[in-house]
Amino acid sequence: MIAGPSGHAASSIRPPARGRPPALRRAIEQALAQAGLEPGDLDVVFADAAGSPDLDRAEAEAIAAVFGDRGVPVTAPKTMTGRLYAGGPSLDVATALMAMRHSVLPPTIGVFDLVHRLRDRPGQGRARARGGAPRR
Repeated sequence: MIAGPSGHAASSIRPPARGRPPALRRAIEQALAQAGLEPGDLDVVFADAAGSPDLDRAEAEAIAAVFGDRGVPVTAPKTMTGRLYAGGPSLDVATALMAMRHSVLPPTIGVFDLVHRLRDRPGQGRARARGGAPRR
């Protein structure tokens, strides 16, 4: 399932209308509903990872809102290649297929700072070390 610009549950990241959840969160929820899936049915999310702090934060918050704290592993392989624009979705699909074939999730590099800034926001999830203990 892909909830992106070419999918039926597409959205942009912009401030939500009053009383409505952010558009990206709605797009994820709609994509799950259209696929007949629940958040717990997914094994991994391949994030867009736009490389913009505001966009990446909005994406991380939308994923956390739908999947909850530690609800699903998230990876962004394009952190290793940079933004490929029109070539990005093809790379994501090929990487996802290779990940499934080899039972390995590709790494996401250079996101430590974002994770900790998100963790420290009131009402947001906390980053956790292996074994489930919150990081300090």
